[in-house]
Parts: sequence; structure tokens; C-alpha cells
Amino acid sequence: MKQEGHRPVDLIIHKRKQIEKVFAVLVILSLICIPMVGVNYDLTKYLPDSSPSAQALDIMQEEFTYPGMGRVMLQDVTLYEAKNIKDRIAEVDGVDMVMWCDTTTNIYGSSLFIDYSGIEDYYKDGDAYMDVIFLEKDSSSRTHKAVAAIEQIVGDRGLVAGSAVSDTNLGPTINAEVARVMVLAVIIIFLILTLTTTSWFEPVLFLSVLGIAIVINMGSNIIFGEISFLSNAVGAVLQLACSMDYSIFLLHAFTEEKANGVEPEQAMANALRTAFSSMM
Repeated sequence: MKQEGHRPVDLIIHKRKQIEKVFAVLVILSLICIPMVGVNYDLTKYLPDSSPSAQALDIMQEEFTYPGMGRVMLQDVTLYEAKNIKDRIAEVDGVDMVMWCDTTTNIYGSSLFIDYSGIEDYYKDGDAYMDVIFLEKDSSSRTHKAVAAIEQIVGDRGLVAGSAVSDTNLGPTINAEVARVMVLAVIIIFLILTLTTTSWFEPVLFLSVLGIAIVINMGSNIIFGEISFLSNAVGAVLQLACSMDYSIFLLHAFTEEKANGVEPEQAMANALRTAFSSMM
């Protein structure tokens, strides 16, 4: 039996081919736009200008530039080897200065004239410690590239740490963990849907539609210029968790209409009208 009302439903049913084409174009455009969406790792940008924390950060930025900081420890190196690595780090784009004992001690002199007890904060038992100050903040992409370059220079001869390093590794770490969660969630959802639906293709259809929605959402973020790394990481998971229910509502309503002997096209129209309020 045909249900009345809901002109948007009639539009969806009768213009479905055109709608499919529109969404196909949106997916292509979104795939092009996704790499252009900036990811912001500085959560302080979301503080209101009137908040004390934001005001304090502005003052620190004006007075001291509030640069990113890092620490480097080299293991089993001589003073000359440490000096060579220190000079290479200082030449990295984005590094302002590297503080080490060579600023106060002539390391090229004879070891007999070097007071090792006076440089223990920077060199002790064959290990060298350096403070790295960057030109920009920890969350700056320039700082992130500088950290990556420093890690390549240090290699397996030491360790790189500090707030700038933590900020650099935060995004990739979260994205990797979320990717694992997504893969696990998709596998579990697919298995559950395969066991509970009437057709093997229904889980594929559900996940395909959700995938299209996730791609469009990620691409449409270009209107903001950049988004938080948290939004970038968990947005797809939230869509997967929240949107699946509505697909199930619609399929259940469609299945009931077909069971009553209604033709597929009309059954989908009736199902849309039934589930319309819940989905909206």
C-alpha cells in the first residue's frame, strides 16, 4: 500500500539516478580535497580569546616567542663526534640554536686542559646531552619537519625527546591507533551483519555507503581550511558508530514492506517515509 506525504522521499525515489551521479562527483571532489585539508596540532587555537590561558600564551609569545623545545642525548661519543653532530643539527631548517658545552669550553684543546667536572650537565661518561630550541612552536609543521630531520641525523646513536618531539609523534600515533580500531570495527560489523541480515551483499552495501559518507565528510572539511588532529582522527570512527543504526532502521522497514507483498520501489518509498523522522 502506498503511503502519502513526504515530497523529499518521492524526489529520492524518482531521481535516484541523478542523486547517484551527484554523489559520485562529490566523492571524486572529496578525494581530491582531502590532501588539501590542513591538520592543526595546536589545541590552544580553540581557546576563547578572553580566557586567561589564551591571554597568558599571547603574552609569552610576544615577550619570548614561546618556541618549541627538544632534547638530544648521544651515547658513546667523543667530544669531537658530539660537536660534529651538534653542528649538523644546528644547520637544520627550523632550528634556532643548539645549546651544548662547546659554548663555554674549548673542546678542541687537549683533554688534559678540559675540566670534565664542569661540563657534566652536557657530557658525562661518553654521553652527550644537548638542548635544541626551534624557531617556531612545538605544533608548527616546520618544527615537525625539523624534528624528523634531527631524528635522521641522530639515528641509532642516541635519543631525541622533548615537547616538540611529543607533539610531532602525537598525530601519527593517534592516526595509527585509530586506523587499527577502524579495521577491527569494520571486520566485527561485517561479521555481525553477515550473520543477522538476509543477504551477503547487505553488509557490503552498508559499509560502502558509510565509506562514501566518511570520504565526503573528510573532503568537505576543506571549507574550514584546517581541522583539529583529534577531529581528523576520530571523525570516521564516530560516523561509523552513529550512522550504522540509521541504515539498519531503513533496511528493517524495507524488509517489512516487502514481506507485506509491496513492490521493491514502493517498498523503499514506504520505508523511507516510515524511517524518515528517525533518520532526520
